[in-house]
Parts: sequence; structure tokens; C-alpha cells
Amino acid sequence: MHKLSLKNLQPALAGLIVDHKIGKREVYATFIDLVVRGYVGIRKKGRRRDYFVKKDTDKLNRYEKILLPLEEYTSETKIKKSLNKIYKSKYFEKSINEDLKKEMLGLKNESNLVSDELLSYGPANILSMKRKAGAVTLV
Repeated sequence: MHKLSLKNLQPALAGLIVDHKIGKREVYATFIDLVVRGYVGIRKKGRRRDYFVKKDTDKLNRYEKILLPLEEYTSETKIKKSLNKIYKSKYFEKSINEDLKKEMLGLKNESNLVSDELLSYGPANILSMKRKAGAVTLV
């Protein structure tokens, strides 16, 4: 049995486990998580808020890096437009699926928990099936 800790679970993965899909909610939650974890800073000027990359992003997943502000100071309006565009393009969802598939391949190599046939179902379905079968315990 493989234990999947919920303690540091990224919002996008939590959403994937809960409802088996990545939606706008997961995109926005991941951006807010980046703010909370200190990767994105907020500069306030009166009623205006600008966002900027605050610290080194090497440890972030690819799907998290997609959401980072591209300009030095990006307005809240531009951030919202950018997040909506990313959500609609499905690039965020594809990146998560690719990252999860790599993780599942690692599990397969490490413990034979995931078969080749199971990998073909896709990461969200694998997590769901494994959880139902008791092979993955959420702690």
C-alpha cells in the first residue's frame, strides 16, 4: 500500500482526487497557493494590486510555473485574464496529467503498484481506482 499525504497536497491534485477533473477552481486555487507559499508577492498601490515572482521557482512543478506572472509587476486584471486563458487552453490540465503520469511511472518502478494497463487509464482515474481499492491511503 502506498500512502499519499494530504498535508502538503497541492490544490490542483486535491481537486483531481475529489472530482476527477481540473477546472477553473483548481487553476485559481493553485495560484493562491503560490501566493501563500511565498512564490508570488503582492504589491499594493492604493486600491490596485500587482503580482510579481518573489523567490526562486526551481522547486515548483511545471503546472505551477505556468501560472506565474510574466511581467515584473502584473495587475490583478491581467492575472485573472491570464488564469482564465490558461484554464480554457487545457494546458494546465495537460501539464498536471503529464507530471502525474511520471509520478505513477515512478510508483510502478518503485513498488509495482501501477501496471502498464492501469497507466493507460490516465492519472485521475488511477488515483481514484487505487483509492477505492485501498492501494492508496489518504493520510
